[in-house]
Amino acid sequence: MGTKTKFFGVLIMLSYLTPIASQNLKITNGFWFNGTDFDKKEVFYVKDGVFSNQEPKTVDSIIDLSGKYIIPPFAEAHTHNLSSTYGLEPILNAYLNEGTFYVQVLGCSHKARLEVLEMLKKSNSFLDASFSNGGITSSLGHPFMIYEPLAMGIYDPNQRKNRYQEIIKSRLAQNDAYWFFDSRADVDTHWDELMKTKPDVIKIMLIDAENQSKHEMDSTRIGRMGINASVARYVAKKARQEGLRLFAHIETANDFRLGLEIGVDVFGHMPGYSYGGSGDTDQYTLNAEDFKKASAQGVAITPTAYLALRRLPKEDDLEKEKALHNILSFQSDFFQQAFQNQIPMALGSDDFGETLMKEVDYLHQNGLVNNLELLQMMTINGAEICFPNRKLGQLKKDYEGSFLVLDDNPLLNFGTIKDIHLRVKQGKLLD
Repeated sequence: MGTKTKFFGVLIMLSYLTPIASQNLKITNGFWFNGTDFDKKEVFYVKDGVFSNQEPKTVDSIIDLSGKYIIPPFAEAHTHNLSSTYGLEPILNAYLNEGTFYVQVLGCSHKARLEVLEMLKKSNSFLDASFSNGGITSSLGHPFMIYEPLAMGIYDPNQRKNRYQEIIKSRLAQNDAYWFFDSRADVDTHWDELMKTKPDVIKIMLIDAENQSKHEMDSTRIGRMGINASVARYVAKKARQEGLRLFAHIETANDFRLGLEIGVDVFGHMPGYSYGGSGDTDQYTLNAEDFKKASAQGVAITPTAYLALRRLPKEDDLEKEKALHNILSFQSDFFQQAFQNQIPMALGSDDFGETLMKEVDYLHQNGLVNNLELLQMMTINGAEICFPNRKLGQLKKDYEGSFLVLDDNPLLNFGTIKDIHLRVKQGKLLD
């Protein structure tokens, strides 16, 4: 049968071990996450890369879990990592270390995407990525002031400030990392060009859309605008005709309501994700009918709640403490109503260089969600948003044979997710 060896505390009987080749696995004596709790299974199999109840004719490795816990891999449903080859290796290492196998890149240069995918292919990477490619916005709207300086080779914030006039006249990343759709005519003119980039999903920017016409006349709003409601409706119609899911960056409660009206599938933020803890929250607060409608339409949300910390007062500790209290109170109400209405949520950092765990740690440390809700968002919900047409994120027969092995039950000891003993992707032993 082969030799016995210890592998990160998990006993494995193996005939050979490789981090690349897929193996038929026999997995014994483990507790398996069923979506709400853990079931004891004496034996389960990975056959030809998928979970199976039937023992394969050839078993390459026998993994005796000795009472350890198995969960699905994690999925980050809102990231801008992989939007260039810059810093790719450390990000891949971070994802592998934390157990994230799937990511949804909601905004990137299409040209850079091709380079990234080629590098992932050559390295036989464990990571699967889905891309929106460039974001759809209005002229000089978000994310123009992010991607245009990068296309110009401007990385330092001070340099961006000094070369501001040069930046706003440049268009190096247009129709690549961003698309300016100010009218339906613009959509018709460039839609086929956008489709040639083969986006996996479409992402639009709804940024206080009801006041869009006012923002267009305000030079201080450059880089902080989105598309108007008429264009948003038309893009949504075109996306449906292409069979593509529609994702939306939003800011306000009215942006959320507009998104529901036009048929957004996934909201990239919760309304008021950037609320800094001062002033009222009326413009960000959803009512009971909003949550009911969202639930009925089956929409999903990636809240990006931790980004509110960016808006905290910098100097006064007392003011910072007060603002944080207000933020957590506002966010707690949102999560409570979202869960009551069974609205699926998944997690993401929305922050280049950060990973899923930034949001996970924030939600856990501040008690905004419980352990089960958090685990579901990291696994089942995240996989569904990233790759809805694949059988991912659940430890079931015929689902892809990918999993993580933990020492303890994360529903009781959530910190155990930071101590992964074994990572397996479609029968491939990654560690």
